[in-house]
Amino acid sequence: MLLSVIIVHYRVPHFLEQCICALEAALSGLDAEVIVVDNDDSNTKPASIIHTAIPIKRIVPEKNIGFAAACNLGWKQAAGTWVLLLNPDTLVTAAAIRGCLSQIMDDDRIGAIGCRLINGNGIFLPESKRSFPTPFNSAAKMLGLASLFPSSGILNRYALGNIAATDACSVEVLTGAFLLTSRSMLEYTNGLDEKYFLYGEDIDFCKQIAAAGKLCWYRGKDAIIHFKGASSPAKGTQYFYHFYRAMIVYCKKYYSTPIKQVLQFFIYAQWMLHWVTWNVAQSCKTKKSNLDFPEELICVGLDADASAVAASMGNEHANGSAIRVNNWAEWTSRANDALLNDKYGVIFCIGTMPLLAVIQWLELHPLKIPVFFNHKNSNSIVGKTGPRVLTKKGM
Repeated sequence: MLLSVIIVHYRVPHFLEQCICALEAALSGLDAEVIVVDNDDSNTKPASIIHTAIPIKRIVPEKNIGFAAACNLGWKQAAGTWVLLLNPDTLVTAAAIRGCLSQIMDDDRIGAIGCRLINGNGIFLPESKRSFPTPFNSAAKMLGLASLFPSSGILNRYALGNIAATDACSVEVLTGAFLLTSRSMLEYTNGLDEKYFLYGEDIDFCKQIAAAGKLCWYRGKDAIIHFKGASSPAKGTQYFYHFYRAMIVYCKKYYSTPIKQVLQFFIYAQWMLHWVTWNVAQSCKTKKSNLDFPEELICVGLDADASAVAASMGNEHANGSAIRVNNWAEWTSRANDALLNDKYGVIFCIGTMPLLAVIQWLELHPLKIPVFFNHKNSNSIVGKTGPRVLTKKGM
């Protein structure tokens, strides 16, 4: 088999549903399989993933074993020569998968390859390409210098600010949200280091690839959507624990005494500071459901698909929102009406309408309004503000 796609799922069945639907189109014609490692220890099981034309294997550990261990469990049962680690809160295109696959197959210097990630609103995600964390890089990021000088190759070294989002080049770190590598490389490194439960395992894996004398290649030409953080714990005690614990694991592994002790002190200090400031901010914030819909929703897509979503939203899930339908031509000619108006939200109805066309448009016209996606073969919509379930006629 040519390609195995490994997806670690944790309590985001509707994001997974959209991901699988997009994958089905992206993998069409390829000798490929999808393996879902379901870390979900609740009763929320993604039954909908069974109904697809591509082969899907579901592995269910007895408990949540963490991202790194779940990836290892998946690739060790995979049949593909090449392995794509993919987050469930992504929407991928055939161009991204085939472009990355073709390049890594043709260049034996490359140990892993990744592509450009954007969020659902069309904004580039800087973690698509990074350097290894160093005391200076981390300090510049934590002190806000990287944000003040985003294009600096020194002060924003961590996110490689001097490299354009659409460039193609060797980088030190690729994100685990979309990381294509070979089975032989995973065997050589013994997979991802399972000391990392959540966060940091992609950085560590890229460091092992570099130690093996191979390159991590960033292919900025192709973009996918990553909703980012859907499977991660919301900010709070659990998030801070996993995030800063990963830093400590990395620090212990790659730094020696006494530098290690100094760095750990600053990591713990930043952990406490971050936790305290977050709690203060939460106590001052007006509580509002992040699932509230905007005043008016625009369903954009081919007429039949958009109308089906609009009917479902209007009948059951709009919370009083007005619903209207735009076909793609209407939307692209009138979208400026919605760009600066916070009363609007948009649902892109993909499947019949190509995801690639939406991505290309979004990157030229990043939106500040709520953005959602619905694949024609699914019964849900997803976006940064969460999922909604639909009941389409005939499904």
